[in-house]
Formats: sequence, C-alpha cells, structure tokens
Amino acid sequence: MPFSQDGNYQSRTKLTDRLFSLSLYISLSILAIVMVVSPRLTNAQLALPEMFSFEMSEAEVLAMRQTLMQHFRTRLEEEAQKAIQQKGLTTAQLEEQMNVENRTERLDQIRAAQ
Repeated sequence: MPFSQDGNYQSRTKLTDRLFSLSLYISLSILAIVMVVSPRLTNAQLALPEMFSFEMSEAEVLAMRQTLMQHFRTRLEEEAQKAIQQKGLTTAQLEEQMNVENRTERLDQIRAAQ
C-alpha cells in the first residue's frame, strides 16, 4: 500500500525503518562494548566499581561487606523458607534430612525419590 488516506504511509514507513535500524545498531554497539570490556562480569559487578570509585577506610570496606553479606543472607533465608513451605516440611524433618554422615548416599536417595 503506497499511500494511506493521509498520503504519509511511505514517509512513516521509512522513518520507522530508520528508527528500528538505529535502535538495533545502538543495542548491538552496547552489547559489543560490554562483551569486549568484561565478558564474564555481571551487571552488579559492572555497577560496583562505579558506585565505589573513591577511597574508603578499612572500617568502611568492612561495613560494606557486612551489609552485602546481610543482604544475601536475608535473601537466602527467604528462599529457604519459601522452599520449606512449598514442600510442607517441619523444622525437625529438615534437620533430619540435613544430618547425614554420607552426603553421596543422601544425594542418591534424593535423586531416587524424584
């Protein structure tokens, strides 16, 4: 359809094509830069140097590490509680499952139960 009722179909299509091409070019350029700069770093790892690009005392570094560890501990506890609730386990059952002398045998039991 070369023309629509307003006669601007072709010009809108060209503009849309150019915007799409530009968007694709920018996205690929950013991806290439990220891959060249740090192919193995996560988005969090890339953000940290920017956030902490200033000198910190040892006490501040320790406090920052403790804060991050507490954050991830809280996340882990929440995920564990969610899994325990989904499986309907009690604390006693969970402790019984974790108190194993031979981890290889326990792993085999878990796989066999699935």
